[in-house]
Amino acid sequence: SFSDSEYSARRESLFDDFVNLVEGRHDPVAVAERWTEIPPELVLDHVYSWLLDLTRLHLSGAESQVGNPDFSDRLQRMRETLDLKRIFAISDKLLEIKGSISLNINLQMALEAVCIRLAGAVRARA
Repeated sequence: SFSDSEYSARRESLFDDFVNLVEGRHDPVAVAERWTEIPPELVLDHVYSWLLDLTRLHLSGAESQVGNPDFSDRLQRMRETLDLKRIFAISDKLLEIKGSISLNINLQMALEAVCIRLAGAVRARA
């Protein structure tokens, strides 16, 4: 359990990692390693919610539709980097991992797969 300030700081840090991965500025393996120190449900739920917001922005373009309004400006800028096909593929992987957590999966490897897919957005556009 986290205090409100700890939770906010952790969420902001996760989002910074998310943005930096998508924009190709962070090493996916290093980020996945950091993320294993956080409860996996928290990581998966946050990343999924940001991908859902990106989907909403792709489909409606309206910032009023995002579930994370405090990040809406940065999500809006990221919209062009992640296309819907990639968002759906990463979202599917997140849901697969979430369903497998109770099966004692290798969380490090699972998060690496997500982080590599997120980091691949820049390479896919190049």
